Amino acid sequence: MKSSPVFVRARLVLGLALAGTALSGCVNVRYDDDHADRNTRMYAVALRFNQTMKTQGMAGVTSDIEDCYRATSIPVIKRFALQDCLSYDYAAYSFDKEIGRMAFRGLRTPFFEDRVASPRWVKYGKLDGFGDPSELSAFLATNNNLILQDLQRIPGSVFVAPANARPRLLHGGGSL
Repeated sequence: MKSSPVFVRARLVLGLALAGTALSGCVNVRYDDDHADRNTRMYAVALRFNQTMKTQGMAGVTSDIEDCYRATSIPVIKRFALQDCLSYDYAAYSFDKEIGRMAFRGLRTPFFEDRVASPRWVKYGKLDGFGDPSELSAFLATNNNLILQDLQRIPGSVFVAPANARPRLLHGGGSL
């Protein structure tokens, strides 16, 4: 039996600059009970990342992540959709970190540098109800592993596991 979504009216003063606009005032927080299970959601995130990366590269991925955050947090915070954005962001961060380490002598996309990414995760994590950074970190690491497993199963994926090797799961490495 599904319960109807629960809406909670909360007064938040946001010092966020999204799309160049500072926001403040009332925000309706929606705890969206109408969602798929975690594995299904992370597979959808893997498909989205793979498609965007293949067609638009990392520049397209960063733009898509920013659009994802805007769509899930203004004016209503959609809890599970926002969690998917956080997971997408963290998986792309892990991918960028690994590719930068292997192919570009450590160079990273500025959007995914630790000093930029970590505050973003904390900000959106707090909007989604994660009060403890270690709880958010564990959540992101678990979802990242699911996404990377899914990327290995997608035909023609941007993630290629070496032949005859156990799939290697990235654990991130950024601190929150």
